[in-house]
Amino acid sequence: MDEVKSNNYQKLLQALITKEKKKGFKEDDIEFDIEDTYILAREVFEWECVITGKKYNGLEFVQWDPKKELSVRNVVLMTRESARKHAEYTDIEGKYPEEIYKKVAEKFEKLEGILKAKGPIYNH
Repeated sequence: MDEVKSNNYQKLLQALITKEKKKGFKEDDIEFDIEDTYILAREVFEWECVITGKKYNGLEFVQWDPKKELSVRNVVLMTRESARKHAEYTDIEGKYPEEIYKKVAEKFEKLEGILKAKGPIYNH
């Protein structure tokens, strides 16, 4: 990975950590790292907003289901505008068209395949 791409992944990760710290979490308690960032951004979501389909550098990680803990299995990529709207929801049921839920489920299935291939050491 070249330096420019590395910086993009680092910025994406740092923005997520900053959001979580604002919620009261300590950085050491956030189980999310640069490899998680790479897998999700590039391999799973392919730098595309799960809501709008837009691809650009201004995407951010968002906790998909606010009722579940932050983890690699509960994060999606969204545009800032989509993320702001999503942040208003305490429950995501019925907030999006059915095709969005289907798309998210497919992305999470893809993620599970990637994590399974990495083996038992990748268990978070």
